[in-house]
Amino acid sequence: MNSLYDEDYNLWTEQQIEALKNRDIEALDWDNLAANLDYPKYWINHELVMMISSLLELYGDFNSQDFEQYHWRTFVDTNRLMLNGILEDWPHYSDKIKAAIPQAYLRAVSLMSRHGKARGTEVKLPDTCPFTFEQIIEEGWYPN
Repeated sequence: MNSLYDEDYNLWTEQQIEALKNRDIEALDWDNLAANLDYPKYWINHELVMMISSLLELYGDFNSQDFEQYHWRTFVDTNRLMLNGILEDWPHYSDKIKAAIPQAYLRAVSLMSRHGKARGTEVKLPDTCPFTFEQIIEEGWYPN
């Protein structure tokens, strides 16, 4: 069954849905199902890191040129659109997103530090995320 998962994911998905509907536990690919059900956690964490690091670019005023500000606002808007899409489709993920913010912030700070070193600047950021969940998902909100 694992080979079908690797060879034709769409067919594998259809078969797994059918097996679930029919309560056919023998036909279920337990390992791959578990991995697929756990995937949104990793996707949410990725989107949060991207979102928070983009907000930090604006927060830290690292970009003085208008083009750079526009660039990071575009990143914020894109990642916010993705996060809000998750919340529209799966509102129950709200608590997971809130809980993931502290870890995503630490990863974003690490990313910002590496980018700062590459630019020859030292990045000083707060120890905890300066953005609330509401600010992160609020369309049109940017740090000053």
